[in-house]
Amino acid sequence: MPDDLQYVTNTITMINDFIGIHARFETKIIMDRMLALSGFGSLVKDIISMAKPNQPDPVLLKLEVLDRKIGELSRKMSYLFDDLKSFMVAHNFYKKFACTASTLMKLMQDTISNPCGHSKGIFKNECERTPPLRWALDFISQLENESTNPLKMAMKADPLKTRQTFNKWRDIIDGVLAQFLFLETYLNGMFWDSNMYGPNNLKGRIENLKNDMNQWYEDYHDQNEGWNGVRKLVEDTQDDCEHMNNAQKANKLQVDLDNILSNNAFYVLVYNDCGGYGNHAFCHEDDNFICSFRRGKCNVVVYRTFRFHNRGHHAGKLRNVIESRPPYPTLDSYENFIDTLRSEAGKKGECGFVGMIRANNNVAVKWVNCDPNDVPNGPGAFTYVQTSDRYIYYGTLGGRMIRGDKFFVIAGIR
Repeated sequence: MPDDLQYVTNTITMINDFIGIHARFETKIIMDRMLALSGFGSLVKDIISMAKPNQPDPVLLKLEVLDRKIGELSRKMSYLFDDLKSFMVAHNFYKKFACTASTLMKLMQDTISNPCGHSKGIFKNECERTPPLRWALDFISQLENESTNPLKMAMKADPLKTRQTFNKWRDIIDGVLAQFLFLETYLNGMFWDSNMYGPNNLKGRIENLKNDMNQWYEDYHDQNEGWNGVRKLVEDTQDDCEHMNNAQKANKLQVDLDNILSNNAFYVLVYNDCGGYGNHAFCHEDDNFICSFRRGKCNVVVYRTFRFHNRGHHAGKLRNVIESRPPYPTLDSYENFIDTLRSEAGKKGECGFVGMIRANNNVAVKWVNCDPNDVPNGPGAFTYVQTSDRYIYYGTLGGRMIRGDKFFVIAGIR
C-alpha cells in the first residue's frame, strides 16, 4: 500500500508541475518520469481488479485529488489549443490530432475517477481505435511538410518572424505530443505490463523533433527575413504612439526588434519631427537602412549591421573617427558633408552608416542584439559634437558670425 500511494502522489506532483510551470503538458517532464507514470497505469489496473474496499482507502482518496488536477490541466490545455483550432481549421488539423488527444485524455481520466472494468474497457477500445503512439508519429510526420506544419505556417504569416510566434507554436506542438506521450506511457502500464516499448519509441522521435525545431530556430535567425516587416513596424509605432515621447517610442521599438529572430544588430533613432539637411543628414547602404520622417510627430531611423564578429573592435575604430576628426563645420546643409564623413570613417573601419542630427531635436538612441561586454554602445559609436563658428563675409559690407551648434553624430558598423 505505501508503494501504491507513492505512485499516485508522484503523479499528482507531476501534474502540479505541469500546472505551475507552463499550464500545459510538457514532454520533458514526462520523459523524466515515464517509469513512475507507467507504474501508475499498472496500479490503476490492479485497483480495478480488486474488490471495492468497505472503508475509505487512502489510495482511492488520492485518485480523486489526481482526477481533479488532471481536469484542471485539461481545461488549461483547451485554451492553448484554441489557437491551434483557429489557425488550422482549413486543414482539419485540430480535429485530427488535438481532439483525438483530448478524447483519449477524457477516457483515461475516467479510469482514474471511476476505476472499474467498464471504464477500463472503453479506454482500451478507444486506444485500439486511435492508438496514441500511431497518432503521435503521424503528427510528427505532418510537421515534415511545410503545408501541414503549423509552426512554419505561423512564421510565414508573421512579417517580423518573431521569437514569440516561434515559441508559441513550439509550445503548442510540444503540448500535443506530451499528451500522446502521457497516454502512451499510462496505457503501457495498464495494458502492456510496463514493457516501455511504445513510450521509449515515442520519446526517441520527440527528441529528434526537438533537435529539428532547434535547427529551425537557428535557420530563422540566419535568414533574417524579419527585416522585411520592420518598415511597417516603424510606421505603425509612429501612427499608434503619438502619446509617447521619443524615449518611450525608442524603447518600444527596441523591445519589438529584439523579438525578431535575427543575428543582425540594430540601431534605433527616434527624434523630433524635422526636415532639411541642416537639421539631419545620413549616408548609408540602402539595404540596411529604414527611415520614416515627419510622421506621428517624430522621425525614426533603423539601421542594421550584418557583421556579428569582432563588433567591439570595429566600434572602437568608428568611435575614434567621429570623436577625433578635425572640427565639424557649421553648414546650411550637411548633405555633402555626411558623404565625406562616411568616407573618412570607411578608411579607418568597417562603416556602413553615418548620421548627424541637430541635438535640439531630442534624439533617443537604442540598440538591439548586442553583447554589452563587447559593444556597450551598440553596433557602432555615437557622440555629441560642437560645430565650429562660421564667419560669413559680405565684402565691403562686412560680415557676420554664425555660432556653431551641438549635433548628435552616429556611425554604424557595416
